[in-house]
Amino acid sequence: MNSERKWKWGVGILAVAVIIILIWSFIQNKKTVSMLPTPTEAPMVVDLEEVVEVEYAADYAREVCGEQAVKSFNPVTGVVVCAEQAQYPPIDDDDVSAENGDEDTGPEFGLPGTSTVEEVFRSVDALDYPEIVAPNASRQVIFPDVPREGKPALAAYESPFEDGDYCDNTPCGMDVPQYYYRVMTAGEVTIPKLNVSCVATSTKGCLVIVINHFGPTAMFRGNTIDHGFTIAGRVWNMERPVNVSVVSQALLDHYVYRMSTVPYGANCSTIDACETVEWHLVVIGDGESQAHWSGLFRR
Repeated sequence: MNSERKWKWGVGILAVAVIIILIWSFIQNKKTVSMLPTPTEAPMVVDLEEVVEVEYAADYAREVCGEQAVKSFNPVTGVVVCAEQAQYPPIDDDDVSAENGDEDTGPEFGLPGTSTVEEVFRSVDALDYPEIVAPNASRQVIFPDVPREGKPALAAYESPFEDGDYCDNTPCGMDVPQYYYRVMTAGEVTIPKLNVSCVATSTKGCLVIVINHFGPTAMFRGNTIDHGFTIAGRVWNMERPVNVSVVSQALLDHYVYRMSTVPYGANCSTIDACETVEWHLVVIGDGESQAHWSGLFRR
């Protein structure tokens, strides 16, 4: 056998070996993928805990639980429990107060409270956003821009997004960039195109949260947001409707907490914070309302 023929045989054997290795790698990858939970679209009314456990298990298992499996994930409380133990121990209440700069607000504050919940509107073309549940003033005391107890950072806190009183000239425009949220509290919040209208009293505050799930920056003109407060920022993950509902719930819980529990965050014409909060949460897409929930929270 001459050298040229030997060279051809060597190249042929090498090519066969490479093909075998590629086929073996493909089979192994298929096995790995088949072991992961298969994401499913959330139905219109759904148990958030069941859906988010499926959605997040694959993403969180390695980060939160390491080599352990995820035993459970509660999207409302944000607690991930691993097969053997929770990786994020509870944060001490003193640490929470220090981080927020909160003073002792007394025994009349800090309770979960109760709230009505109504789905005011849902577009016939809306995605399957899971239902929003009643806000809880003790559930999200820290703004959800950092991980806590297994829950990831959900949204940015871009402060100050606006300087001074928000919408101090009436009527005014209100914009929400793509993939952003905007929170507004004021003596009056009226946004005609979104069918939002709330007038505060000495004991009731107005809270409006708008999330731009898809489409370009949305501008709503002709609004009354009477010398209010606003904050806005990027939502980190809105790949699926369930992600939108999870961050919406966290923002709603947090700002109900700020308005009903923290005196200097009241925006209720009284230092004693809001006894009640009328809240509106609107998800928009392409500048149109997709889903709108509202309720009256009472501490």
